Amino acid sequence: GVKDIKLWYGHVMIEPNTPVVAGSHGTWRLTYIAGRYGIDNSGAIIMPEMLSFAIAILLRYMTGYEEGKGVDTRGNEVEGMLGVDEKGETYYIDDPRADRISRRLRMNLSRDESEPILDEILADEGMFRRNLLEMPELASTIKGYYHRIKERGLESTIKEKIFPCLSS
Repeated sequence: GVKDIKLWYGHVMIEPNTPVVAGSHGTWRLTYIAGRYGIDNSGAIIMPEMLSFAIAILLRYMTGYEEGKGVDTRGNEVEGMLGVDEKGETYYIDDPRADRISRRLRMNLSRDESEPILDEILADEGMFRRNLLEMPELASTIKGYYHRIKERGLESTIKEKIFPCLSS
């Protein structure tokens, strides 16, 4: 059963273990407890692919397009940075971290122009609690997803990269 799997292979605990409201912000701690098999000498705990994808989506969402009027998540009309989706529709970037990102990372920047800005953002320990550039494979994966989403759109990227079986 499940107890046997945890005993032999280990398991992960998340704290706090409470429901999360979509759109909310928070900090969670993941703790891996090794099972009887332990971790091999060459073993490692790696960053899940989907987390890399989620960070890339967050960065793309906060990529600025232009200043203007938008509607925040509470339904209020506000002035601020707008983003643009793959259909060309603008949206108000309603996130407390947006100013740190969307005024520098802009839709009109080329891939080469975006790279140093992405590096600055990924190195921001205030945002991620760790310099993500210290994990080169993770940083490279995030940037790859970011560029792919920006160039091809989120839906296309999901179909091609995450769920290739939907691309047919």
